[in-house]
Amino acid sequence: MTVLDLLHHRSGISPEEDTRPEDDQKTLESTVLRVADSFGPAGDFTYTNVNYDATALIVERVSETPYETYVAENVFTPARMADAVVGWEGADHPEVAVGHYPWVALGYRPHDEYRPGTELGGAVTYANIDDMAAYVLAHLDGSLVSTEGAEILRRGPIVNEDFGLEYAGGLFHEPPGIEGAPDEFIDFATQWHDGASQTWRSDMWFVPELGLGMVILANGNDNIDPGWIGQLSDNAKLIMSGQEPADVVPTASPLERASKWLALGLVVAQVLLAVAWFATGGRRLIGWIALGVDLVMLAYLTLGPTLIGGGLPLSAIMENPDFEVLIWSAIVLLVWGAVRTVIMFRGRPARNDAVTADA
Repeated sequence: MTVLDLLHHRSGISPEEDTRPEDDQKTLESTVLRVADSFGPAGDFTYTNVNYDATALIVERVSETPYETYVAENVFTPARMADAVVGWEGADHPEVAVGHYPWVALGYRPHDEYRPGTELGGAVTYANIDDMAAYVLAHLDGSLVSTEGAEILRRGPIVNEDFGLEYAGGLFHEPPGIEGAPDEFIDFATQWHDGASQTWRSDMWFVPELGLGMVILANGNDNIDPGWIGQLSDNAKLIMSGQEPADVVPTASPLERASKWLALGLVVAQVLLAVAWFATGGRRLIGWIALGVDLVMLAYLTLGPTLIGGGLPLSAIMENPDFEVLIWSAIVLLVWGAVRTVIMFRGRPARNDAVTADA
């Protein structure tokens, strides 16, 4: 296995073995060693951040310099990325945008993401939009890498046969003639990459032959319907080519877009029915209605990861803060529902709904 295999994401590491948020390792070495046995001969393309962590560890060993220092001296400085920094302390930099998360019923609110202390090579680089623009300009004017180096960074094995899409050193390469590209750019190869977390999304795109590029940075992200940033990017390309932008429309299914509201509605219904059950001394009719709502919630938790999360495990969906609150609330209420059902069938302290007269 070579460094290029790592950069091309062909190291044999699967997404399930990637650096996890719950990891407590604090160094690049311990992060990489955790999955060292899984590295193997070059295989199929599988995007995993730990490949970049392994590359960063190699940079540290060869340069005998901490990765953060090496990147600052050899990438950020020559690329004129004045505010970029590697490491979680970058989250507190005054020039770094504050991320926002779209809480259900509350809209976008500032949100401080969990910082696991790992992924220095794969994810923990902080940069503002000026830094991102400087990075693209450094690619275009040749100040960052040589012509030969740029070819290595920009070209790689094909990862999508239908479009001839390649992936190299952190950049996708689209060949000329891609269907749907603006007329002004259809005859040129383009480079791009995008990224996201709970609270931000970004996109960078450039055409080396034209010396033209753009960056988009949004300090808010909607994981339920993330397609809007791609539409904004496409519209920016249309504007640069002198064409009218298209309407930005939802890309998620109606079920996906309604998923949080459905969970909120079910939790609120569970709470109201619990209050009503106690207030009426355990009325059976209310108990039966509550049981029906509990069963719907149980189905939601069982089928939700497939219908809403695209097959993600429930634990991954719960990394979204509002989903975490809603799902834990639902679990607690389901436990109470089980207790209530036992009480109902034992007949204590539930009272009959029928009105009886004293003898």
